[in-house]
Amino acid sequence: MTRLIAVITSLLLGIVSLSALAAPAMVDLDAPGVLDTLARSNPVHYEKVQRIVAGIKRKSDSEVNDWLRVSFDAKDVQYAALLMVSYPPKRRLSFTLDDKSYKTVVTLDVQPKVTPAR
Repeated sequence: MTRLIAVITSLLLGIVSLSALAAPAMVDLDAPGVLDTLARSNPVHYEKVQRIVAGIKRKSDSEVNDWLRVSFDAKDVQYAALLMVSYPPKRRLSFTLDDKSYKTVVTLDVQPKVTPAR
């Protein structure tokens, strides 16, 4: 009985270890201090992230995925088509650089447009 418990425990620990390897932790770029830490620990990724966040506002929705893949060799790009209910509008962006996954909320530059009532 003790041996069976040891085998089951080993199997469960192995499964937990494999799931941790398969799904790398997502770095939340909006969390306090994360960008400073990234600048010190991985300056190449920091510079790419800065360029992505600054440049994404100038891209149309249909350009974002290809732009990130071609310009930054980003993988697993997700630029949520669903706008967050806020003003100014925001979108969720996630991507992977090398083996590190990042996510952020992008505030869109939208100029208000007044439409007269009919």
